[in-house]
Amino acid sequence: PASRSLLDNLYFAYTQTSIWDLSADSKPFRDTSYKPRLFYYVADTGLHSPWFTRMGFAAGIGHESNGKAGPDSRSLNILFVQPTWEFGDLTSYHWQVSPMLYYYLGISDNRDIADYRGYMDLVDKYGSPDGWQLSTTLRKGTHH
Repeated sequence: PASRSLLDNLYFAYTQTSIWDLSADSKPFRDTSYKPRLFYYVADTGLHSPWFTRMGFAAGIGHESNGKAGPDSRSLNILFVQPTWEFGDLTSYHWQVSPMLYYYLGISDNRDIADYRGYMDLVDKYGSPDGWQLSTTLRKGTHH
């Protein structure tokens, strides 16, 4: 709420995920995904409730690609909205719930991606800002 301009809360993030085949002789990476994102983020929206300590909000656009060309290429773009609710003492161990709802853009080579990923990730986290944190992301596709 203390932000003075739109650019104060505009962020760029980059995540890279590599799946490593530890059972193979030379230990190759089986797959790598590159995930840049541009998003607007507010850690505290100023909304208060007896049910939660703080509510944050993020919304933006993301891209995911394996960096390959031709028939091995995999890429998609999403628009996303992600509210975050935190419960408990924010300076100590506390719980955080953060559903990310998304809409697919440009999935020409991934027409059935929603069958596998669905339209929402649910991030559930417990921990301390200056200590250990345990987090899990739940995702379910539209088909079994």
